Amino acid sequence: MKAKLAALSSSVLLSVCVAQAASWLYDRYGQLADFDFPAKVRHDAELKADAAADTEYYASFTPPSRTFWGSKPGSQKKFGLRATGFFHLERIEALGGRTMLVDPDGNLYFHLGMCCLCPGNEFTPVQGREGEFEWVPNAANGFGEARWGVSASYYIANWIRKFGSYDQAGWQRKMVERCRLWGFNGFGAFSRIYDSNHDLGFATTVCLERYAQTPGLHVIGGRFIDPFDARNREPLELVLRKRMSSYLGKAELIGWYSENEVRYNQMMPALLAADDDVPAKRRFLAFLSERGCEGEASAEDMRAFEFVFFDAYFKMISETLRRIDPDHLYLGERMVPEMGLYEPAAKAMGKYCDVYSVNYYTDGFDRARVKRYAELSGRPVMLSEWSFGTCEQGLYGCRDCRDQEESGREYRRYVENAAALDGVVGAQWFCLLDEPASGRGWSLREAEFGERMQMGFLNVCDRPFKTFVAAAVAANYRVYDIILGQAKPFDADEPPRTVMHAGTRVCDVHRVTSSAIDADPAKYDAKTAEILFMSVKEKGRLADKSRWGRFRFGWDETYFRACVTMPDATPATNDHAGPINRGDTVEICLAGEHVGTPGRMLPSDRELIVRVNRRQDPEFEWRNNGRRVTCAETPRTAMVLAPDGKGWTMEVAVPWAAIGFTPEVGKQIRFEVTVGISGDSPDETADRIVWNGLKNNCRRRDIWGKGILK
Repeated sequence: MKAKLAALSSSVLLSVCVAQAASWLYDRYGQLADFDFPAKVRHDAELKADAAADTEYYASFTPPSRTFWGSKPGSQKKFGLRATGFFHLERIEALGGRTMLVDPDGNLYFHLGMCCLCPGNEFTPVQGREGEFEWVPNAANGFGEARWGVSASYYIANWIRKFGSYDQAGWQRKMVERCRLWGFNGFGAFSRIYDSNHDLGFATTVCLERYAQTPGLHVIGGRFIDPFDARNREPLELVLRKRMSSYLGKAELIGWYSENEVRYNQMMPALLAADDDVPAKRRFLAFLSERGCEGEASAEDMRAFEFVFFDAYFKMISETLRRIDPDHLYLGERMVPEMGLYEPAAKAMGKYCDVYSVNYYTDGFDRARVKRYAELSGRPVMLSEWSFGTCEQGLYGCRDCRDQEESGREYRRYVENAAALDGVVGAQWFCLLDEPASGRGWSLREAEFGERMQMGFLNVCDRPFKTFVAAAVAANYRVYDIILGQAKPFDADEPPRTVMHAGTRVCDVHRVTSSAIDADPAKYDAKTAEILFMSVKEKGRLADKSRWGRFRFGWDETYFRACVTMPDATPATNDHAGPINRGDTVEICLAGEHVGTPGRMLPSDRELIVRVNRRQDPEFEWRNNGRRVTCAETPRTAMVLAPDGKGWTMEVAVPWAAIGFTPEVGKQIRFEVTVGISGDSPDETADRIVWNGLKNNCRRRDIWGKGILK
């Protein structure tokens, strides 16, 4: 499938199935054109009014007393800490022997960093897809600062509308001021510091990721420098010294991350595929010989060698970093949560780093999990990237919350419980600004797949998520009280919240040769049989297997087809006269264009809702992003009750024409099947049983399953 996303064709926008009146997806402010929310900007005057209102809003914050570095005042004298001129670690006996960061002046420091405190993460590719936007910023219309090559920042364009001009260093200083008011005390990762902003007393960390891609280095699998290849020593030091040079001797630097989100379990397969003359491969073969292994290596042999490899790997990196810079800390590598527990890498990294860093994204802070990171590595932990988000403004969170109140509660649970844990030295929120509704990216190749997440303190129009921010500020202001035992962390005794996650199903969709629509699943290929058991109400798999449903699916030249069977008695007695999206329903979401594009439904996507009852001509409704839309196409349906009246089967044929799609073998689609189950009232939904997605299937196409026509 092509990764390049061209402008949507007029045949889609002018389809008989009309999703919206506008001929664009994103308005002049970079907001979703068809999605309304209270904070949506509609006129430039609103942005100018925001500029005046901001003064009062930001003046309302009263942060507690902090040092120049955002540390605890008086803690040097209280705990007898050392002032070394650099951030360092000290074990503090008065805090039960807890190891903490200490700032250059010798005060107790808990790092609260804001990632991406510079422009970049909010840019979206616009060139080649101009038809999707109401307006595109460029130099010709006075918004040149909002363009980087093929991409544009609607946030910067809105900043110019709001304040009249944009200066990146001045903007960054203002953002540091805001972050300080919110209780942050440092830049998080991926924050380029501009001009004189190095002396703001805002500490930073630097990630050296992808150094292994430098020509001249000998690597395994594209990302693992070969620690057994002596030729790597000199070029590795040269490339790292060049990247590190601007921070050498700088007091504001806490330390270095050597990589970001590496999949360490991919090293061994890459090594097995390498030529036998590769030094790491030669060392592996010698290792097998030492173990008396004859023939093919066992899983136990390969696991044992991973410990050998990663010990040499992190030793080489650590020694190189310390030769170049003996003053700052080695913060390990920013590991994804599951890799943080990958023992061969975790134990080796812990042996050679000062701080063990994990991008701990989670639905709810788990104290036992974070303790395990510290125990496995033997090092204090930096929670180097995480966030929560909501769909209130049409985006979605990397870890979804119902609304700002819930995301605020989860922020408080995360930060306050992290501060309370012996072994945690800081946390970095990702990130300052929301990602663009049109997809993050800096090249046309990224246009289709770019993230579209709500994870910012500020949206695309520089408007703060005030309810969420208030909760985050409350947590940030309390961290030192919690560390010193003067306050209890928020929800400390509550278990992590339970959240339902979408699946990742990719299925073959086989052709159906029979044209009959008769609710008989036997005509479908048996390999397409799927189970319906994920309950929105129970936030996971139905414990009672007798309530599980089943469906099969297929296609022909005219229809996408699904045949659903449910052990549910209500349709036998339910005439269901209420709103169609309540009570007993079969709902099918279908997309044929740009199947890799995440986020909200595209204009050509469709959700079909069919009422399940005894009528043979059941009511149906077409929707797009939760809204009813006009469509000239009519689905075909058939429904039969089980002989005992305790179940039903419905077959639904969705016209391909409804999504403007021409089916061919090999083409990919996205689809989702959901069943609505009524309760005591036949017109109220008691539960929704989903196949691959979540409760908000109708608003997020990337959580649908993927199908390949066979």
